Amino acid sequence: VLLRPGGSDKIKKVKVQWGASSFYFFAPIKMAVKAKRKGIENTLLRQALKILALQNSTELNVLDIGANYGFVSLALCSNLGSMAKVYAFEPHPEICKCIRNSVLENSFLTIQVENM
Repeated sequence: VLLRPGGSDKIKKVKVQWGASSFYFFAPIKMAVKAKRKGIENTLLRQALKILALQNSTELNVLDIGANYGFVSLALCSNLGSMAKVYAFEPHPEICKCIRNSVLENSFLTIQVENM
């Protein structure tokens, strides 16, 4: 990981194609490149989408506990659209800021980010 003076990660914005849609993702360079090339937590996401598709509901609530840079939240939101309300919980304030930047950049109004 490249570090800037002061020890913080250098953050990169990338456009990621995942599933049926795409979204912008803010993360450290190494993670951003991996997300763009092949995705993150692909098996988990595919399985989660299958399970959520079986729910006969127009409203889904999804909890992303320990959201890290929010890739799972962003991928779910971009693929499920307005039917899913995603709650992303991340304890690290700087990482949480990256999730918020991604949410704003994508205008994902159904993701609520909590720094706790």
